[in-house]
Amino acid sequence: NQFLYGCSGMKLEHFYRTIDLLIAHKNKIVKYLNAQIKKVYDRKVTAALYDVTTYWFESQDSDTLRNFGFSKDCRVNQVQVVMGLVIDQNGIPIDYELYPGNTSEFGTMIPLIKQLKEVYGIRKIVVTADRGLNSGSNLLALKELGLDYVIAFRLRNAGAEIRKLIQDQEGWISRSADRLPDVSKYRLATETRRVRQNDPETGRPVFVNVTSQLLISYSARRARKDRHDRQRLLDKAQRYENNPGLLKSDLRRGGKSFLKISDDPIDVRLDAEKVRQAELFDGYYGIVYSDKTMPVEKVLGIYHSLWQIEESFRISKSILEARPCFHWAERRIRGHFFICFMALVLHRLLEKEIADSGVHLTANAIVDSLRDARLTEYLSPGGQKFYGKSSTKGDFATIAKIVGLGDLPRCATSAEVRKALRIRNL
Repeated sequence: NQFLYGCSGMKLEHFYRTIDLLIAHKNKIVKYLNAQIKKVYDRKVTAALYDVTTYWFESQDSDTLRNFGFSKDCRVNQVQVVMGLVIDQNGIPIDYELYPGNTSEFGTMIPLIKQLKEVYGIRKIVVTADRGLNSGSNLLALKELGLDYVIAFRLRNAGAEIRKLIQDQEGWISRSADRLPDVSKYRLATETRRVRQNDPETGRPVFVNVTSQLLISYSARRARKDRHDRQRLLDKAQRYENNPGLLKSDLRRGGKSFLKISDDPIDVRLDAEKVRQAELFDGYYGIVYSDKTMPVEKVLGIYHSLWQIEESFRISKSILEARPCFHWAERRIRGHFFICFMALVLHRLLEKEIADSGVHLTANAIVDSLRDARLTEYLSPGGQKFYGKSSTKGDFATIAKIVGLGDLPRCATSAEVRKALRIRNL
């Protein structure tokens, strides 16, 4: 049996009905879950890390939720949904929202952050996100909510004023390697953009200026990576230049940005000016932030913590197998991702428990160890139930000790299982 303690009669339809029940109470469950995390771990949310990803389906049938859109997994021929996830500064998920697959990521952040503030009573946090979410309307909305932000800024699309700051050799501040290990130098400026919105009284469009602090940093290591990445594109561009006919059959975009292309007859040449413009930004990175009193070290520290949300998406998609999703009814799709979200929360909490104990285990090692741990229910000739445990790896014994599970003999009674699990009833 796969299920113990009188659950051998469970069937697939029972699980589907449970999904419907769970998603119907999603908001209450997530709120309760966060309340327990706050109580057990004394959680204080000082930074909310936000990012967006996509989950694809083995289908080309679109509906109100599943739709075609920009896929972060390069699945251009399959429908998808968009998920916005917010986690705290320790990497523990707080909440999420699911959007139709054709939703622009620009419009996903503010509704969830606003919900975060209203539901959990968070008054002062720093919202952190990558440059894909950096729009004037998002920055304005965060300011109107009374929240601070630290968000990546796309320098290559900046105006002439900011480009001049990068090329100007004066005004840079050097940083020692021990304080900012990946920054050779930096400079500070301000960045202002005009945001169009409708006047609430007249309904007419008005423009509002949004001013942020701008941190421009330079990293020699990042410059080497940028040159290496561009060289790969130049090699591809050279391939097109030498073989113009390949443009009609090769749909890959990489490298074409560095080409001058004319038709009839087709002529392909390397655009030296575009290459030169790209070289100007090697090693440079921009971050806009709202609190001008925030030290540079803190700005970089908050922004660099975004790796945790990228790691959460990786765990969800691969280890927890959230994709591909094979449900087609909207309530079941939403229920599927709700279960995946709760599994992610529990996994990240377990990672925290293990790390806090001084033990280092990868996410894969943790899941593999738990997956190998099994109990099998047996019935003796006399009608007594007993439980045999599988041979588990050393990592499982370590995890069990960290979370406070007791020792369990290879062949255990129901009472011994209850004692090991520290529960009263099974």
